[in-house]
Amino acid sequence: MYRIFISLETLVDSSDMATAGAIRLLDMEEDIFGYSCTETIGKEDLEHIFRHQELGVGVIHTYIRFLYDNFMRGNDQLSNRFLFVSSSLVNKALICREPDSCREYLVKRFMASSTNNLYLWPYNSGCHWLLLAIDPLKEVVYFLNSIDGEWTNYPDMKQLVDTSIKLFRSQRQARVPRTKSSNITWIKYFDEYKCAHYTRLQLEQIKEELCQYFIEKRLISI
Repeated sequence: MYRIFISLETLVDSSDMATAGAIRLLDMEEDIFGYSCTETIGKEDLEHIFRHQELGVGVIHTYIRFLYDNFMRGNDQLSNRFLFVSSSLVNKALICREPDSCREYLVKRFMASSTNNLYLWPYNSGCHWLLLAIDPLKEVVYFLNSIDGEWTNYPDMKQLVDTSIKLFRSQRQARVPRTKSSNITWIKYFDEYKCAHYTRLQLEQIKEELCQYFIEKRLISI
């Protein structure tokens, strides 16, 4: 298939998304987050990508859809291994305002677990994105933070995850083995593995691939 490689900034400026306030809608099917929804992508979201500014939930979810379409759809090994948690339903603001709804969604999401499932949850701590990889059956949480910082710096987030896993344990009537602590195991992933460093060329390639995806999904017309 012929692929179009063009800078995202040039593409947006010459497309029907050039007008401020222009938006596009991207359907997110139920398999991605456990419920069907529609994601909104605006011109400002695209500008954040090519200017390397803080990304909003819309961009993060669109990239998750890109990963799902290109790597997981039709691949039982990956789709049965990795699942996603919606950053729209569980985020810093909602954890403070509506913790019960956040717990309800997480527990319901975890109830779809089978052996070896890993839930990937991008979490915005305010001005910085973290990634949690949660194995609810083994009760292990991998904490991935590209900058220095412990999970203890995010007590509301940690309490929500711990409580949700314990509620999930209770709902499936699982017993904790005597050899295992009843506490949830948290692992700081970057203690052992260094964060990858990307060259400018690699970053441009990522943006070009995402740009092509926007065209394929008709989020941008040229």
